Amino acid sequence: MINPAVYLGAFGDNAPYELLVARGSIPQARAEGAYGRLVAAAGTSAQILWPDGAYNIPPAAGVQMSIVSTSANDVVTTGTGVRQVEMHYLDANLAEQVEVINMNGLTPVLTVATNVRFIQCLHATLVGSLKVAAGTINCTNAGTLYALISAGQSRCTSSARMVPAGVYLYVEAMSAGSISSTADAQVEVELVATELDAHQYTDQGLFLSYGGVGLQSSSASLRVGTPLRFSPGTIVAFRTSTDKAATVFGSWFGHYEAIRT
Repeated sequence: MINPAVYLGAFGDNAPYELLVARGSIPQARAEGAYGRLVAAAGTSAQILWPDGAYNIPPAAGVQMSIVSTSANDVVTTGTGVRQVEMHYLDANLAEQVEVINMNGLTPVLTVATNVRFIQCLHATLVGSLKVAAGTINCTNAGTLYALISAGQSRCTSSARMVPAGVYLYVEAMSAGSISSTADAQVEVELVATELDAHQYTDQGLFLSYGGVGLQSSSASLRVGTPLRFSPGTIVAFRTSTDKAATVFGSWFGHYEAIRT
């Protein structure tokens, strides 16, 4: 009997569909996921799971970004921290783009791109002896923060991703956890998106819940039977609330697949 969960890849290899996607054996499909982390010094309510407070979304036309560190040691020449970063972003047409930026410590550096619609990830590509950011690396426009690498980290820790043009995002699995040292914090983590019932609310910054878990110095994971599908321009993320100080983290996993016409 043929196992219905096993498929034939483009190169004639039989394996579960997810493994074929990871191998690159499924045409126009590839894996995607995100990891978010928040160190909350006190209770917080309905915050997107990323290191800072308010979560901001760039305007649809896109903007130019300014990247700067809070430490002079994040500099391309002789820095002990992060010397160079790579910005993965979507432009105003939701096309995937990449730009490499040389850090200049306390002096802001402007991106070449002037139409950054959404920053998918910001990560180090060249480091000094610390191997991590010496300070907090902020990515802003007109004083509004859109992405960051926390001090002591080598990449952004944001759970939010925007679906690029021409593909659907299928979310298949997720996990979340919390840690509290002084007292067990009561933590809620939700999977949220700016899309529901074929309506999209990205420009309003409206995130709607698809489900959640309650945690108390514990972790949980879930694999869905039928993947959740999201359209181009939709932002998918985790959102968290906690009644006291806690470290909250979470990951979701899935894949992009070309829209069939």
